[in-house]
Amino acid sequence: MKCTLYLLLACIILAGLVLPGVVQSQVKVTFIINSSTAPDTVNAAYDVRVTGASAGLPNSADGSIPRVDTLMTRFGAGLKASSIGGDYWKLTVSFQPKDSVRFKFRINGDWEDNSTDPNGFSTDNRGVRVGFADTTLPVMYYNKTGSTQPQYRTPWTAAPDSFMNVYFRTDMQGYAQNSVLGATDTLGVRGGGHMMNADFNTPELAWGTTSYLTKGSGSMNGYDGTNFWAGRVRIRKSTVNPGDSLYYKFIINSDWGRADNSNRLFIVPTGRNDTTLSWKWFQDIKPIGRPNLDTAFITFTTNMAHAVAKGGFKNGDTLVVQSGFFGTAAESPRERRLSRQGLTNLYKYTDTIVTSVGKPLDYQYYWKKNALNVRENYFNFQYTGTVSAEQEKRQFLVPNKNFTINDTVNGVSDARRQPEFADQSKLSQAVKVTWIVDMRPAYYQVWAGDSLVAGQGTATVRYVDSIKA
Repeated sequence: MKCTLYLLLACIILAGLVLPGVVQSQVKVTFIINSSTAPDTVNAAYDVRVTGASAGLPNSADGSIPRVDTLMTRFGAGLKASSIGGDYWKLTVSFQPKDSVRFKFRINGDWEDNSTDPNGFSTDNRGVRVGFADTTLPVMYYNKTGSTQPQYRTPWTAAPDSFMNVYFRTDMQGYAQNSVLGATDTLGVRGGGHMMNADFNTPELAWGTTSYLTKGSGSMNGYDGTNFWAGRVRIRKSTVNPGDSLYYKFIINSDWGRADNSNRLFIVPTGRNDTTLSWKWFQDIKPIGRPNLDTAFITFTTNMAHAVAKGGFKNGDTLVVQSGFFGTAAESPRERRLSRQGLTNLYKYTDTIVTSVGKPLDYQYYWKKNALNVRENYFNFQYTGTVSAEQEKRQFLVPNKNFTINDTVNGVSDARRQPEFADQSKLSQAVKVTWIVDMRPAYYQVWAGDSLVAGQGTATVRYVDSIKA
């Protein structure tokens, strides 16, 4: 009887011991990161990391874990996530069961803002309590809002499960180098199925109505987040099937002349799940950059006599010049107000612009009223470049670091002609208007061997006898 009791006691004691080198099986936790909310042009070449304070998420390259409990020492090198397409990134890490893991995301070394931990053991970091089975955490959006956000927040509000949320995003940087969005301009998305011949029965996605996007803010890695516009569109699941093709375009205001050049496409995902579309350049215009290292003193001089005579400008109105379009200066667009010279029609401003000697500087005159810019009517007939939108800007070859631009010629096609603005006076009574369009420039262009390419649609005119038709 005594032997039996001793044996039972020994078994109990041994059962309470943990033998050296014996550990429980590790558990794999998969992080899914959505970078679409980062105010930067994030692509597959970027370095996206999960950083934390555990054996699974080391602080430094050698895998060491610091003892000092501060943010910058607690979180460091971390582990690099892999791009899995679009704005999505994935990282799988092994932890011990019951681990309490605090973590944050970094993109190209830039720390995200704080998040509230749903587990309650961290006040400024994300967190997860590791269980006993492998798990994939819900998608987490990079937080660069400037404030603390819930760990599993989404850039849209919750919607019933009968809807599929689609997150659209466009980058306006390239477009902004040749055009300016006014203070009251809007940006949105339109779309539907079957190209532009049918609308889905959805509250927000249709070719005839606009789903408006919100302008971004902040910056990241030195990139201006205000270039981005983004927004959620809800699509009724009952109107689409997995694998369906949906088409869309980004559009400024309701102006089809300021919309994407061609339809974009995305495929309804399996399960009609919420999805984030990778950001696109508006109108597919990528930023044009060049090294601008020369500081030049430039005097803009223009004669407003023609604009005054036509009724499109009055002496005393505000005239500004914007420069640096299409990456032709370090700042784009740079706006400065010109001053009237005495009682004449001459206006001047001397500016210090960082540009490139021996290369062109693009600029434009605007009449400003009620904080809105009215662009001058101008087309550069001498333009020899390849960017069609750049033909609408004035261009001057920078000769040295101190020069004057004289836009004073009284003509209709000279590159240095006076600015012209549409007559702003209001009609006091009904009038009969006859529109006369001079098609000679179109004929001359084609006769010279060039083509006419449609700004909207896909038509291209290569033969003179096709112009009238």
